[in-house]
Amino acid sequence: MFQSIRAQNLQFGEVLRQPISGLCQVAFSPNGEQIAIKRFTDAERQTIELAIFSAKTGEPQSVLHTGNGKCSPEYGAQNTLAWEGRTLAAVFEEGIMVWDAHEGFEQRYTVEGSLFALSTLTERLVTVSLEKRFRENALEPFPSLVLRELDNGRELTRYAIRQADDEDFFSVNWMAWSPRGETLLASDGVMVRLVDVGKQTITVREPTWAAGYALSLADWLDERVVFTGYGTGTVGFWDATSGNQERELYLKSCGLALSPDRRWLVGFDVNDSPDFSDNSAPEQVIKVFALPEVSLIAKLPYEATRVEANPCLQLTFSADGTHLAAIIDESNPTLHVWARRE
Repeated sequence: MFQSIRAQNLQFGEVLRQPISGLCQVAFSPNGEQIAIKRFTDAERQTIELAIFSAKTGEPQSVLHTGNGKCSPEYGAQNTLAWEGRTLAAVFEEGIMVWDAHEGFEQRYTVEGSLFALSTLTERLVTVSLEKRFRENALEPFPSLVLRELDNGRELTRYAIRQADDEDFFSVNWMAWSPRGETLLASDGVMVRLVDVGKQTITVREPTWAAGYALSLADWLDERVVFTGYGTGTVGFWDATSGNQERELYLKSCGLALSPDRRWLVGFDVNDSPDFSDNSAPEQVIKVFALPEVSLIAKLPYEATRVEANPCLQLTFSADGTHLAAIIDESNPTLHVWARRE
């Protein structure tokens, strides 16, 4: 059942294929041995459970929290569930909940917010806080970026994205830290802005630049180049400062992940030359591209019941880059895990 694909000096072997009812988001522990999983526990898809599973056996180990909230594998997964170093964070209706995952799971704090970006490099947490106010006899959203200490959640400063008289404000649906942890890439799904984050300051750069529509992922290749993924399957590579597009890659799906060392980009696709003579469906694969040249070096085949759908599902690496996880087939969600060997 498990397959292994070798390309150049790179080898991935599938080590786990586990159906998990209601599965919607995953995040590896730093060493790749455990996986934090958010899954729906009711048919109405309103109640979410955060649990820890073994990445080797797929067996549940503990449940950390159950509560209401939204959960999507397609958009903003890394801003609503993340495990870096000894910090595990997840978004629920109650707010952003943070645990110390060094020895056991001790909850540190809960802060307001609907999205977050955490950096263990700078020990900072940036959250998106959404306040609703009456304006012209109607409740309207007034989002802010809030800079906090990662260890205890203490607020350091906040930046009001929307001012009282601001009609055309910039919302935030995506955030990604630059490699040095000094700049955030922030997007509303169409437009992109760079946000400089100091020890106690937030500065939003001008101008905003357009990365296209239906943005499903944005991250940094290095301190200068960012990449964006779309619902159309297009991957764009941009100069982060000017917004000029430098190259483009087309995949037939939009699930993407960047390895922690930024050496590989992986994405869902279908095989380049399927044989349709027997009316069979094209083989779906996860493609691995070497960076920065964006050259294809490996393909990981997988099975899904809806082979014609190419849904945008989640891909994620462990922090040490040794494991890759994928959520396959939203109608019957299955967790796939590959181990990398060199």
